[in-house]
Amino acid sequence: MYVQQLKRLTPREAEIASGMVLGLSTRQVAAALGISRRTAESHRANIMGKLHIGSVATLTKMACLTEHYDSLPPFNEIAGHVDAAPEHRT
Repeated sequence: MYVQQLKRLTPREAEIASGMVLGLSTRQVAAALGISRRTAESHRANIMGKLHIGSVATLTKMACLTEHYDSLPPFNEIAGHVDAAPEHRT
């Protein structure tokens, strides 16, 4: 069931979703993929709308319940090494 929903994502949305599932912030995903934060936010909104979900936790649950995350590309292979430490704002 979730596999079919995740397959509705465009390749770029799937890349963004992969980063989100790994716990990366929108800013970290954007930096890793070489896109602006605003573009990443737009993709994130599209993902949430297409999947009819309201949280990253639900997206993560969907990904975990699919067999071996097959529906999402491996983010670390797409973006290389990303510092996944939480952001601290000053």
